[in-house]
Formats: sequence, structure tokens, C-alpha cells
Amino acid sequence: MVTLDRNNRVLVAQGLRRIRAGRCVPGIRALIEAAGRRLDQATAADLGFAVAPRLNAAGRLTDMSVGIACLLADDPVEAAQLAGQLTRLNEERREIEQRMQLEAVDIAAGCASTPSATSRSACVCSTKAGIKEWWTGGRQDQGSPASAGRCLRAGEDGSLRGSARSVSGVNIRDALEGVATHHPGIIVKFGGHAMAAGLTLAEANLDQFRAAFAAEIAARADLETLTGVIHSDGELQGAELSVDTARILRGGGPWGQGFPSRFSTANSRSSMPVSSATSI
Repeated sequence: MVTLDRNNRVLVAQGLRRIRAGRCVPGIRALIEAAGRRLDQATAADLGFAVAPRLNAAGRLTDMSVGIACLLADDPVEAAQLAGQLTRLNEERREIEQRMQLEAVDIAAGCASTPSATSRSACVCSTKAGIKEWWTGGRQDQGSPASAGRCLRAGEDGSLRGSARSVSGVNIRDALEGVATHHPGIIVKFGGHAMAAGLTLAEANLDQFRAAFAAEIAARADLETLTGVIHSDGELQGAELSVDTARILRGGGPWGQGFPSRFSTANSRSSMPVSSATSI
């Protein structure tokens, strides 16, 4: 994932201004509208979590050319039809991932039987169909880091292939390189970067990989990463719990890798409900 430095933030911000003004290709407009978002209020989050998954779903389930055709379409009607097709593919992808995650969570629960954070730092979950998920720490919705890997499936040749996704503070590619260096032969091949990687290993090496991967994650991740410590920018006062504050936070973006969104806490005694585009 590319770091959102000053130059990248300028490019993203200017691109969003053009999109909000309607100065974008029909495909972008169609994808934003298919996601139920407003073009004139588009944010970086809309592109990252509404548009991109639709384009990504085509490559995962069928053919990425569908997404390319949508972005290159000059006819708004054609773009809308392709965006609808991508939306249906994305819904199918989400259903598949949800089923896989439920199965993986049940298996990963067995990795949490020990109170030691570092001993729970990695869990490789295997099933008859191969590895469904590998986890570092725990589940994001339980206040701990998200999964450090996803979907390794058994190939026809008996190998396990798949992709990995990391969490902040853990370079997943370096962790895999550490496994390959300290245990030659376990991994057939791998590649990637700090936040995402792919690998292939022989199914017979699964148990060795599980132990080696856990050791690498435990050695590289600090306690805050493993336990899901949340950093706050401070407490908001009652008068600050408003839609105006939410709009200011939203307008302060774009947020992303290396430039995280602002996160503040609210006094639990406050009776005013707040909804924002970032985190309040």
C-alpha cells in the first residue's frame, strides 16, 4: 500500500475535487452511483471502499477486463450496465468471503486458548480445502488487529497458494522472507510488500510453516500491535460533538497509509449521538 505523503495527498485531493465537479469518466460516475454514493460528495473512502472493491471483484471471480471496460466506456449507459455487473460480482464476492470467514473464525478460535499475546500472534487455519485464513492477534471487530492473511487454497498439484494482508506495524513480506531464510524449503515462492504478499508452499509443510510464521510475527510485532491498542487524539467536549465537527474531520482528508484519520473519544456521559465520516 502506497504511503500517503504530501504529494500523494495533493494528487488525491485534486482528483476528488474534479470527481465532485463531475469532471470524471462515465465509469467512475457509474460506479459511485451504483454504490449508492453521491458524486458531489465523493471521498477517498468512497473510492477505497465502494469503487475499488467492485473493480477488484471482477478480477477475483471472473475477468478483470469487465472493470477495465467500465473505466474506459465513453457511453454512460454502457458504463452503468458494466457498473451493475461489477456490483453483482462484488456482492457475490462478499457472500463467499463471509462464509469463508465464519469457517475460519471457528477454526481460529482454537488458537486463542493461551493467554500469551505473543503465542497467539499467528494462527494458520487449515481445512480440507486448504488454508482459509491466517490470523495475527485477533479479529478487528473485537478490538484487536485484523487478519494478517487471507485465502490460501489447495492447488491441483497439492500445493497451497494464496495472498496475505497485514496489519500496521507488521511487514508481511519481511515476515515471509524470514520464514524462507530461517527455514529453507518451507515456502516454494513468495513476493509482495509490507501490507500484502502472496506465497506458495507444499501442503506437507503446513505445520512447519504455521510454527515458523508465528515465530516471525511474534518477533516483529510489538505488544501494541498484538493487543490492538487504540491511539486517540484526545477527548471531544460536548460542544464539539456536532455535525460541523464531523464535516471538518471529513474535509481534513484524504486519509490513508501513513496519514491515518483522526480518532477522538467522547465523554460517556454525553447524551448527544454523533455520526461522522471518520471517527468520533
